[in-house]
Amino acid sequence: MMCAVLLAAQVSGRAQNGPTTRPQPAFSLSPIRISQLRGVTWLYTESDTTIDDMAGIVAPAFDTIRSALAEKGDVPAGGPVIEFESTVFDPGKTFKLRVGYPVADGYKPIAGFQVGKLESLKCATVIFMGPSRQLPQAYARVFAQLDTQGLERAGPRRERYLYFEDRTSPNDIILIEIALK
Repeated sequence: MMCAVLLAAQVSGRAQNGPTTRPQPAFSLSPIRISQLRGVTWLYTESDTTIDDMAGIVAPAFDTIRSALAEKGDVPAGGPVIEFESTVFDPGKTFKLRVGYPVADGYKPIAGFQVGKLESLKCATVIFMGPSRQLPQAYARVFAQLDTQGLERAGPRRERYLYFEDRTSPNDIILIEIALK
């Protein structure tokens, strides 16, 4: 009987004080890992944009390419990818943004899109988890870590969207790839 009273007191105390979970951070990053990623063929579109305008281009481009693949009865060979210059830091500077999906080698282009190669890449890889609108803050943290480790950036940056709900979702999971010398 005494055990039941103590248990009831613990349970009722927990219910009165609310859940005991800790608040989650705005985003989290895995440790940096240096990888040599192999190249893949991809179907993509290319646009001139700025960091400030990038978000308005990426999601519609993914939707357009996915629809074009579906109309043809094709399935991508992987999740969506974006690639852009690694040196872009100025929010107003224009740069080339490529948005697409991996496809099988030898894939024939669909009107309005290009087929090319995502080249093999020696890069720093980091898994980002959180709202994708927080990617600029995540990049700042990763760049600081790379600088501290003496790793020099060179070539493109890529983001592979492993799971995506929307820019505000804490559930987004993105593999960040930063080319290194």
